[in-house]
Amino acid sequence: MRESTRFAPAVKAELLAIVATARQRTGWTIRRILQQLGLTTARYRDWTKRAAVDRLADAPPIAPWRDGILPEEKAAVIRYALAHPKDGYRRLTWQMIDADVACLSESSVYRVLNGADLLARWKRHRRSGTAPAKPTAPHQRWHTDLMYLRIADSWYFLVTVLDAYSRYVVHWELLTTMAATDVRLVVQQAVNRHLKLPTLRHVEVPTLVGYSAGSGDAAGRSSPARRFSFKRYDSPLMLIVVA
Repeated sequence: MRESTRFAPAVKAELLAIVATARQRTGWTIRRILQQLGLTTARYRDWTKRAAVDRLADAPPIAPWRDGILPEEKAAVIRYALAHPKDGYRRLTWQMIDADVACLSESSVYRVLNGADLLARWKRHRRSGTAPAKPTAPHQRWHTDLMYLRIADSWYFLVTVLDAYSRYVVHWELLTTMAATDVRLVVQQAVNRHLKLPTLRHVEVPTLVGYSAGSGDAAGRSSPARRFSFKRYDSPLMLIVVA
């Protein structure tokens, strides 16, 4: 018999009687009798103790825990979270308890906010302005890409001008400095090389926010190339118009 099998009280009493009768008639040990019946010693001892106090019936199974959050509580949590956008779900939990808004656990508040997509609302990047239309042909829009490179124990800046439509490298230069004027000159040289193209109208240079430089870079140790981080704004650094 499996350990997880449940028996009715009458069946338990009958098995206990069979064990007592078999022991009296055969002289076998209780362990041997239990082996023949397929019962464990622990279960037999438990049934014997419970039979002495007339409690052979098993306790009713405990129902699984359910999420008992009421709809009005969910609505209150969402309203309070929207009114406090900079507070995390743990702080919101105790603030709502103090304000008598909702008395829920931290995990319950987390599930409610996660279901309403309100967990990381203040961390998400929101694009400023409107995104430019996608180019439909080569040389309608260019972009700059800057990379930090270490060559022969020295740091250099690789400035690349890319075509937004074909991702073709229009022009590139390796510089020792990264001043704004240097980047402008690289873009201007790329424009001068392609003045004969009639489709070229303007070149947009994204605003440079910063670059990711770890401690290894600061210490002068060798490290893999790290790309700069860019963010597009409505007003680019440079607007070159070609007649």
